[in-house]
Amino acid sequence: MRASRWILLGLLVLAAWYRAHTFGPSVRAAVGYDFWPRTIGESEPLDCDEAAYAYIGRRILTGDVLYRDVTENKPPLGYWVYAAAVALGGYRELAIRLLPYPFILGTTALVWWIAARMGGRLAAAVAAWLFIMLSTDPYLFGNGSDFEHIMNCFSVAMLALLASGRPSRRLVFAAGVCLGLAVLVKQVAIVQALPAVLLLVARKGRLPLGCGSLLRCRPI
Repeated sequence: MRASRWILLGLLVLAAWYRAHTFGPSVRAAVGYDFWPRTIGESEPLDCDEAAYAYIGRRILTGDVLYRDVTENKPPLGYWVYAAAVALGGYRELAIRLLPYPFILGTTALVWWIAARMGGRLAAAVAAWLFIMLSTDPYLFGNGSDFEHIMNCFSVAMLALLASGRPSRRLVFAAGVCLGLAVLVKQVAIVQALPAVLLLVARKGRLPLGCGSLLRCRPI
């Protein structure tokens, strides 16, 4: 058990290092050491969405009202997260670059936990490693502070709760809260209600959905 959690910790460090190349030059300039094989030029600039969300977050902090004084077409939770990042780290690019880290690392840990429950320690390590490699890309968008990172964290938390093997009203309520938080980030997350309902129905033995692997848990 202890060894598998050390592996998880190592994978989380890998995820943090792998994504941080977007602001690697800023780290090199600050500490005088390059933690990446090759870091050239300047840190990657914010893309249009990140810049707009950061601006909205700053406006919220100055007292403007979302959807009245400043408007965008998504639910409020993502903008509140940006406002929190600006409040904690200042109105600068580095704060926005660091914003998704709690959500990315949280999602990685949840993927590891689900795979461990379903298939054991090796499956957990492989699943977490695949998530780290496949959820990013060498360019900006896979490493940016996109709302999808926040939404995915809540969505995977919902799946983890439903697949935990401890069905109860409190568990289902908590899963519903996670789904609601995902929807508060992006409206499209509501489609995840369908597989959640199917999983709950399958758990009661009413549908032969082949979901048995999700319902059988192993100790981590």
